Amino acid sequence: MAYADKSSHRVYAKPGELWILNFQNRKGLIAEYQAKQLIVMIDRYEEQA
Repeated sequence: MAYADKSSHRVYAKPGELWILNFQNRKGLIAEYQAKQLIVMIDRYEEQA
């Protein structure tokens, strides 16, 4: 589920998931720490599959 407002931020949340990911568009890219958070989340879901 993605949420967006008038800012450059996008917030992604999934029902039942404690983590909420918040990305800021910086010329089409996200910050390094945001990419690391995304990778951790992907790894968590791959382990559960």
